[in-house]
Amino acid sequence: MTLSRHAAVHKPYPYDINTHCGIKWVKFDSRWWVLDSVFPGVEQVKGEPSSPHGQRLAGYMTLIGPDTANFDAVGMPTMQFVPTEDDPPGCA
Repeated sequence: MTLSRHAAVHKPYPYDINTHCGIKWVKFDSRWWVLDSVFPGVEQVKGEPSSPHGQRLAGYMTLIGPDTANFDAVGMPTMQFVPTEDDPPGCA
């Protein structure tokens, strides 16, 4: 899922990460982001987790600032992404 370049700060947007090639790269707010940090701790999203056999992780992406976005999903720690000028590598 790709959003326009006008995501509001601190507003969670429903967002699915395609896990087929891993979760290091995401396209959000019309630009590429790369995983920077994982914050274990209290889950931010309650409910039923995504299927462990699926190829997408459903959750919410929240723009924290111009260069920081957090992804939260059921049963997962918060994952923090930062923008990158690089393109993601191909997936084998």
